[in-house]
Amino acid sequence: SDRVAEEEARKEDHMDGSKSAFSAQLMTHNTQVAIFTLALGMTFGVGTSILLFYNGVLIGAVIMDYILAGESVFLVGWLLPHGSVEIPAILLAGQGGLLLGKTLLFARGRMALAQRLKEIRGDLVVIIFGVGAMLIWAGVIESFFSQYHEPMLPYAVKIVFGTLQMIGVVVYFTYAGRSGESVGR
Repeated sequence: SDRVAEEEARKEDHMDGSKSAFSAQLMTHNTQVAIFTLALGMTFGVGTSILLFYNGVLIGAVIMDYILAGESVFLVGWLLPHGSVEIPAILLAGQGGLLLGKTLLFARGRMALAQRLKEIRGDLVVIIFGVGAMLIWAGVIESFFSQYHEPMLPYAVKIVFGTLQMIGVVVYFTYAGRSGESVGR
């Protein structure tokens, strides 16, 4: 509640002159986390699962802290605009890590490990480039939009933006990669 009161009391742009650097820092950090999450698939998926669980627990703890303090609207307005892209990006990197782990663990017939890895290489490249693009967008949104609160930027505007963005992400991942025939089924 103290942080929310402090944020809402600001009259000036506290990010003036540092938005670009902050955005780059966010992009770099989140991309490192995503690549690490995917690479931990080399631990047969165990490391990927642990990292996803750990980050989920941390986010859950922060969410509960704000909810218990009665700051749910602030929380949704703060996290939804960038989190609606950032969290799916990290989960997508986790999917890549689990795909890698599955490939290492389970031989299909007599296929050698090198051949199995070669088969998923393209998928992993697509995943990590997609994750990178998503995290670039999330970093821009977090730095230039999410960090501004009422009265500077109404929570309703931020929540609507984040909700529409989240719907867009869900729709994209629901239909991406489907051929025209399979969409209507």
